[in-house]
Amino acid sequence: MSEKSHHGHVVQPAKLYYSTYIILLAFLFLTVIASFVPVFHGSAKLAILAIPIALTIAVIKMLYVIMNFMGVRFASKLTWIWTFIGFVFLMLMFTIVTDTISRTWMQTPGWSP
Repeated sequence: MSEKSHHGHVVQPAKLYYSTYIILLAFLFLTVIASFVPVFHGSAKLAILAIPIALTIAVIKMLYVIMNFMGVRFASKLTWIWTFIGFVFLMLMFTIVTDTISRTWMQTPGWSP
């Protein structure tokens, strides 16, 4: 009854963790610098781009954490699929909550708060 199960856990070298740490620190500084750019220049065009730039940097940092610290980089294709599904579901929930919060609600006659 002794079945041998090989789950194939890959031992990642310390160099990967150090390089990921350095990259995440670089993106942290990039995020801080990007947050101050519209303040210094006062340009409306740069202020409009501030949020998309910050979100892009945040998604890149999230991908580094998922790939390296959560071990998805060396995982099976099934793990990649479930990770993608989880990310899509999270974005869907974020979109629904953002839409719900941004609406102006009208009072319905006959209902009291």
